[in-house]
Amino acid sequence: MNKINQNNIFIAGGGTGGHLFPALTIGDYLKKSGLNIIYIGSKHGIENKYFKNHNIKAELLDIKGIQRDLSLKSIIRNLYFPIRFIKSYFASRRLIKKFKPKIIIGTGGYSSGLPLLAGIHMKIPTMIQDQNSIPGLITKKLHKKVNLICLAYKTAKKHIETNNTILTGNPIRKNLQIIDKIIAKEKLGLDNKKKAIFILGGSQGSQIINKHIYKNIKYYCARFRHFLWQ
Repeated sequence: MNKINQNNIFIAGGGTGGHLFPALTIGDYLKKSGLNIIYIGSKHGIENKYFKNHNIKAELLDIKGIQRDLSLKSIIRNLYFPIRFIKSYFASRRLIKKFKPKIIIGTGGYSSGLPLLAGIHMKIPTMIQDQNSIPGLITKKLHKKVNLICLAYKTAKKHIETNNTILTGNPIRKNLQIIDKIIAKEKLGLDNKKKAIFILGGSQGSQIINKHIYKNIKYYCARFRHFLWQ
């Protein structure tokens, strides 16, 4: 596993790309300063496959988020949540004792909550980077206990009662490039003379957007020559 040194930093987050990629971006930046990054995620999140495919060393917890629908499968999963919570909390404490991180940075998602909570209890400096205009669940639960919260939007401050915030925006991956619209359409095989609409949902808004598009798919397809839906 990662070499133990005085420059260990924990970065915990995942479950979705919206939490994972900011964690990776922050980690890449900190590595340039000579810091040793130890990623923490979930065995059940997309980070598990991503870390393996990209040969990234990480510590993975056996934690899943709470399911909010009323299906039998979700109810059964939620019954196991307290067990996974306790198991992953103590696993987080063991990781802190093993690597002795200087700080724990959480980027949201269920895999970030327990390392942050363990760090708070063990007097390790903690920080959250929240990507949303309305803070996520982890930020809402821990905003009064962590040392610092980095917000992406000014509006997010209205939803949390604490002064330990700073407006930073969201970390952007350096391998993302801005290209000319005409070139982009050509690469996608789209007619440059025709209008195109791109639908992209994120975080708590994704389900609402996707349900609306699914319900009205014929309406949009009839009005747009090119219709891209992620």
